[in-house]
Amino acid sequence: QWYRDSAELREGWKNEYLEAYIARGLSIKRETHPPSASCSIKGLHS
Repeated sequence: QWYRDSAELREGWKNEYLEAYIARGLSIKRETHPPSASCSIKGLHS
């Protein structure tokens, strides 16, 4: 039981991390200049 729950939790965390990583990669590609602090903070909350 515990193993299954932890595996699901890890899977959800991994998906969330991948989505954030891909979104960050897309925003970096879209902008030639480094993202500002406000953009980084906005990215973390979205």
